Amino acid sequence: MLHIPEVEDQEVRLLDMNGAMIGTLRLNNERINMADYDINAGMYILEFRIEGRIIGQRIWIE
Repeated sequence: MLHIPEVEDQEVRLLDMNGAMIGTLRLNNERINMADYDINAGMYILEFRIEGRIIGQRIWIE
């Protein structure tokens, strides 16, 4: 479960470490439940927009 404060109801892009898009995740109520998606363990980048800016965050999925 990821908690991203002050960001609600938007799609978040999931990228591999080479920048290739794996897919989009739905951010609802400031949370993404990773158990809802079939994603292999590893390092990824979450990319989302806040106030017109693109923000990327590396995450480790177990």
